[in-house]
Amino acid sequence: MRSKIGSDETVFFKYLLASNFVFQNFDDTTYANFYASGFLSKFARHILKRNMSNTMALDIQNSISRCDESRAFVFNGRGVNKSVGRILSNLDEVYWYLPDYLAHKEHKYLEEVATKIIFTKPSSYNEVRFRSSITVDKIVNICPTMFSFESEKIELQKRKFYRDLHEKSIDVVFLGNHSYNKELQISEIARLIRRKVYVIGSGWSDRNDIEAVGPIYGPALAEFLKKVKVGIAVPDSFGGTIDPITVRYFQYPLYGTLGVYSMNPYNRDLLNEKLLAYSFENFVEAADIIAEVLSMSGASYSQALAEQIAWLNSKATSAESVFSMLSQSETTL
Repeated sequence: MRSKIGSDETVFFKYLLASNFVFQNFDDTTYANFYASGFLSKFARHILKRNMSNTMALDIQNSISRCDESRAFVFNGRGVNKSVGRILSNLDEVYWYLPDYLAHKEHKYLEEVATKIIFTKPSSYNEVRFRSSITVDKIVNICPTMFSFESEKIELQKRKFYRDLHEKSIDVVFLGNHSYNKELQISEIARLIRRKVYVIGSGWSDRNDIEAVGPIYGPALAEFLKKVKVGIAVPDSFGGTIDPITVRYFQYPLYGTLGVYSMNPYNRDLLNEKLLAYSFENFVEAADIIAEVLSMSGASYSQALAEQIAWLNSKATSAESVFSMLSQSETTL
């Protein structure tokens, strides 16, 4: 797992550190997938990747050799090459938590060795059910993991910064890395609402209707979203078949922003009646909902946000609940 604060793995890492697990973590960013910003550093990473992946495999092998019983918890699977996959195949159990799609080439090395594959995207779940290398009994489908402990859900209800609309200085934000389809959708929504949309994520550039904030994570993201009135969630496709449900659906209310969600066949059952009132099937509907939210009184906004937070608490999972599903042992890799 990646141990950097603000990464998707943070909730799991925090849980493991606070629990009684004996574990050793292998962070792929310290091996093959280290951060690279420019062309030369990315080229160097490409050249070094195979050797660094093999180094990680050797370190994992040495760790396993010192354990009588070992289980692996693999988050996403980035950095898992053929050597790592072969080593993992010798473990007692391999739990693979996959918040992404089965698109990365490294994933093929985990398909056959995983004891359980925990999906948070229902579209991925539907896809893999028909793969010969993945049997149905391997598959677990859950909502995204937003908390380390179940007790954090109680604490969420008590936070005060959710409650005052008039202290929020930013009207509309979109949270997600850039893609051409996302840009077209956000640009169309900005045109209809006649407001600039702030976007948080990698790959965006400023334009007349878009203000690129850049990628921010963890506490910095929480502080930013506290200032935002509306968060838009759109799929990475006009047809809604790609990226239909992401962690973004849950991050908006988690950090005090009212979510306005695109509706598609995958998330219709996930969203309750209260959230469907803030869901759209086309951009005109999106613009109408955003206008309605921006004109709300503070009391109405607080009530709508409280309903989204209650939904978040009922649907989102915690690292504690995920590990409770898995059989326990004294050693976790």
